[in-house]
Amino acid sequence: IEEIKKISLELKQSKKELFVSINKLMYNKDIPLLKEYLLILEGINIKGIIFDDLAVFNMAKSLKIRTPLVYFGVHFLTNQYTSNFWYEKGVQYGILSTEITLDHIQEICNNTKMTTMMYGYGYLPMFVSSRPLISSYFKHIGKTYEPKLYNMYEEQRKKMYPTYESEDGTVILSSDVINIICELPTLSTSVDYVILSSLNIEENRFFNVYNYYVEALSHLEDKDKLCEISKKVSDQMQGKTDKGFLYKETVYRVKNNEK
Repeated sequence: IEEIKKISLELKQSKKELFVSINKLMYNKDIPLLKEYLLILEGINIKGIIFDDLAVFNMAKSLKIRTPLVYFGVHFLTNQYTSNFWYEKGVQYGILSTEITLDHIQEICNNTKMTTMMYGYGYLPMFVSSRPLISSYFKHIGKTYEPKLYNMYEEQRKKMYPTYESEDGTVILSSDVINIICELPTLSTSVDYVILSSLNIEENRFFNVYNYYVEALSHLEDKDKLCEISKKVSDQMQGKTDKGFLYKETVYRVKNNEK
């Protein structure tokens, strides 16, 4: 909390926005501390509170928290109906699913009152389990588990997936890093915020990527320049970047006219 207060003051002076993520799975024992944290955050100059667990939403409403809420259901915000549902409940911001296409992203943004966000760079969360899968596996094979990032090899696709375990469970990330530099001209007219994630990326590389994205925003009408910048972003990860699901249809979406 003290770090958040310090960062908040620094960002206020530079006219930047601060969002705080409460991404822990909440249990009954966590509720008193959640209440305390929300009340403290209410007194700090932050732009919004990002949540996944509905306990955060319900507690914020019961406390009449005025700080805007940001819904991040990982795979759930896939259509305009879901985004408008949460908006009507009082949630002003929403982070779009990482598994929908570019066309679907535009469709949602054009038909919702919610302020939209999306992942624009970084490893995407592919699978989340509340179970300690890695430590359980090491116990099963009779080896000592060390809390660190592991690479899970998937035989069928011949790919490595970064995997880590915390006190809340296990997270498996995408094998490659999403890079949407070339899509920025299209997305800049629809999505309100683009998220650059530094998870599992070295600090110096991420800093370089951040600067490339800032540079790209000054060249939205220059396709050749964007391609040049996009290659620089890809080179930071030795070419291990892709477009995520921007051009891949998935089943994680409500079909037309189905609610």
